[in-house]
Amino acid sequence: KLLAFLGMFVMLTGCLAGTVQAGSYEAGKKGSLNLTVQQTDEDGKTTPLTGVKLELYRVADVEFDGNVHFVADSALQFTGVDFENLKTAEDWYSAAETLSAAVKKIGLTGIEKQSDAQGKIVYSNQQEGMYLIVQDNRDGKVSVSPMLLSVPFAEEGTGWTYDVQAYPKL
Repeated sequence: KLLAFLGMFVMLTGCLAGTVQAGSYEAGKKGSLNLTVQQTDEDGKTTPLTGVKLELYRVADVEFDGNVHFVADSALQFTGVDFENLKTAEDWYSAAETLSAAVKKIGLTGIEKQSDAQGKIVYSNQQEGMYLIVQDNRDGKVSVSPMLLSVPFAEEGTGWTYDVQAYPKL
């Protein structure tokens, strides 16, 4: 669990600045979200989790004015989530929880996929924006916390990446 948390924390640190300089940003370029669902035991050994169903929702658009801004989808603006004011990992987790409840409340349809034998789920050919990943059908084996990821994703020191790798927190 500690490794999963650290992995998520590292992923979030690139997003903590709500406004990000353009750098290697390419407007309109599509990307992918590559998730690995795994469990880590107390000795640090990881085991991929097969058959975990996650849903993907696009919850924000990108606005570009020389800087990249993520702006909540009009159907979700009632939540009050402002991506530019999310500064800490706790802010990001709270926003993911809020948006998770909102997509259920208004009945948005997501893209559901299931992890393969290596614990992998790939959402390819995704347009730029902010995405919410949730586990709607918890089967009792594992519980995945809602999380937010962007396409593209700002990586400190390297700029924008369009092939985003993440390890959902269990």
